[in-house]
Amino acid sequence: MTSLKTSIKTITYLSDTGCLEIQGASLPTSKNRKELPVIMEINGKDKRLNAVLRMADGRQTSVTTGSQLPGTSVTVKSISLSGVTLSDGTTLTF
Repeated sequence: MTSLKTSIKTITYLSDTGCLEIQGASLPTSKNRKELPVIMEINGKDKRLNAVLRMADGRQTSVTTGSQLPGTSVTVKSISLSGVTLSDGTTLTF
């Protein structure tokens, strides 16, 4: 299992919708490692969570469970408030 360490920038409680929005920033990674997507935010309610990921090329994409990551065969296995698990076993965390 691979994980990406990030720092949390902000956690916002959206009282009008009852949702949490978490925004993060990536920490430096080793040059020898394949660049993984970085979680920019996770939002939603109950089990209907979405994640905004910044891809290695700088593009941002919004994903839900089952979404395919652009340019790959990897899909999103699950999303929780603590991170995103991919079909290849990679776990992206804040």
